[in-house]
Amino acid sequence: KRVEETNDSEDQYQLGFCYSNGTGVPQSFKKAIELYTLSCEQGNPNAQRGLGYLHNNGSGFPKDPQKAMKYCQMAADQG
Repeated sequence: KRVEETNDSEDQYQLGFCYSNGTGVPQSFKKAIELYTLSCEQGNPNAQRGLGYLHNNGSGFPKDPQKAMKYCQMAADQG
């Protein structure tokens, strides 16, 4: 089964992190965003922080400090 289909937010986050950094796979911000979003929708604070980082740096889409703050705040609210 593909990690996207498992509904395991930690696996989705971890693979998204690999794609974001090009660790063991070719770097792909598009794939990282897809995986982080799946994980984020399940409430994973690491994925929320990851999306915030990508929005803040404009990695994979236009730089958007407001969205970056939104995702980072979601993560912070979880502790």
